[in-house]
Formats: sequence, structure tokens, C-alpha cells
Amino acid sequence: MGISELGVIALNESYEHLNSSDLRIVKRIQHLRCLMLIHNRIYYILNDHLISDKDYDALAGELVQLQKTYPKLSEQVEWDKAFHDWNGHRGYALPLNDPWVVTRVNQVFKSDVEVRVMPFKKWEPALCVGIC
Repeated sequence: MGISELGVIALNESYEHLNSSDLRIVKRIQHLRCLMLIHNRIYYILNDHLISDKDYDALAGELVQLQKTYPKLSEQVEWDKAFHDWNGHRGYALPLNDPWVVTRVNQVFKSDVEVRVMPFKKWEPALCVGIC
């Protein structure tokens, strides 16, 4: 598993042994971790935001619950150490200067200024294209 030259996170080849339910969970954890990294970089480094606190809290809460419910699956996903004891807060302590995170945030801000005025649910999938 890792980040390709294009900045896309590749699923670990060892995921091949997972059943479809576990694979869905792993992909969701990965997707949520990526979202948390992106939104925390925007918030803490760029002093801006793309989603409401309510939306952020819902995503963070879902991630915390998935990691708590499925710790073995969670360990197999990119950035496990950074999110190991993460409680949905302390976003500033995440790897916000990771090259993938920096590149993805830069792509988001350069690619479509209109994304900032659209409801989160409409553009959230586009933010994470290629993540999982």
C-alpha cells in the first residue's frame, strides 16, 4: 500500500484476502482518514474550511467508531499510526504536511473554486477521487 506518483492511494495488495464486507470497511476507513487529513490541513494550515463543524464532527465520529469497532482492519489502512488513538479532535497533530495531503489540498483549491459554494454532499466524492 502506498501513495503513487499521481498522489493516489493504492489499496494494499494484502486486501485480496478480505471478504467484501471487510473490504468495504477498509475502504471507508481509508476514505474518512483522507478526508480528515484534507480538512484538517485546510483548517489548521490554511486557516479556512470547506465543511461545517457539524459535517466534520459527523465524519470524524464515523471514523472513530469504525476504528474502535474494527481495530484489526483499521491497522491495515494507510496512516494507521497517526490515527491510532485519534478521538476525532486534535486534528493539528495529524500528518498535515504529508506530501499527499499537501498535493491533494492544492489540487482541490486550484481545480474548482466553485466547489467552495456547493453543498458538501455534492462535491465530497470528487474530493476523494482515486483515494479508494
